[in-house]
Amino acid sequence: MTAPGFRFGLPDLNDGQPWSEMDDRNLIAALLRGSTIEEAAGHLCRLGTVNAVADKATELGLTYRRPRAPIR
Repeated sequence: MTAPGFRFGLPDLNDGQPWSEMDDRNLIAALLRGSTIEEAAGHLCRLGTVNAVADKATELGLTYRRPRAPIR
């Protein structure tokens, strides 16, 4: 069973921490480079709360993509 709000049940280093101006800039740069929202969350050490990163991207007016589901 996973902890609520955390992917895989484990928090990442910055999960739940306040967003800094540097975090905002790094998120913008990652998404403009073409990273998925999950890749950007990993870069920001917020992989446990990808949805919070997606919410922040939306708040900043950014568009993002999610990885494609694997073909079965």
